[in-house]
Amino acid sequence: MNGFCYIVGAGDFFEERPFELTKADFLIAADGGLRHLRGRAPDLLIGDFDSLGEPAFSGETVRLPKEKDETDLLAAIREGISRGYRKFLIFGATGGRFGHTFANLQCLSYLKRRGCRGWIFDRTCVMTVISGESVRFPAGFCGYFSAFSITDRSRVTETGFAYSVSGKTLENGYPLGVSNEFTGEEAEIRAEEGEILILYERRNLASYDRVL
Repeated sequence: MNGFCYIVGAGDFFEERPFELTKADFLIAADGGLRHLRGRAPDLLIGDFDSLGEPAFSGETVRLPKEKDETDLLAAIREGISRGYRKFLIFGATGGRFGHTFANLQCLSYLKRRGCRGWIFDRTCVMTVISGESVRFPAGFCGYFSAFSITDRSRVTETGFAYSVSGKTLENGYPLGVSNEFTGEEAEIRAEEGEILILYERRNLASYDRVL
């Protein structure tokens, strides 16, 4: 599937303009994320509706049991994967209970391990997990950049940043990769081993589908 699967959760929501979806895209509201759409109908509503209540929605709905092992947002991701999507833009996934925020960050790793890629949009930053691949940032990017190991150990090479490293080992118990900076020049991070959570400032993106 060439399009993006947009997922809107019930966490803090910072988008000021409506999503401009193409025909190839798919929009899922996860439980209380329906409120964030401000009357726009998603392609699918999914959840146990503990935060939304009984939804006044007549479109396609997947009702989940209240006692379950996965979050509504993970269930939305699994539904998107089952429909053939491999790229996920996720909103409303931070704020509120920190346990939910942390769980949603783990969902980025869940996607990566299934051959997919997800991006979480916070108020100021974009978060994604990479493994065995490189991400190149074009010249002109500014602000902070961080990289954290999701697995016990990871190895990365970072070039074009204020602090460049080659084959550096990161550990998930030591926050060595916090607050690097873009210099305005082209930059690149290469995840040589393990899984890396990267964060960069979303002001660098012209649109959602320009994620890196």
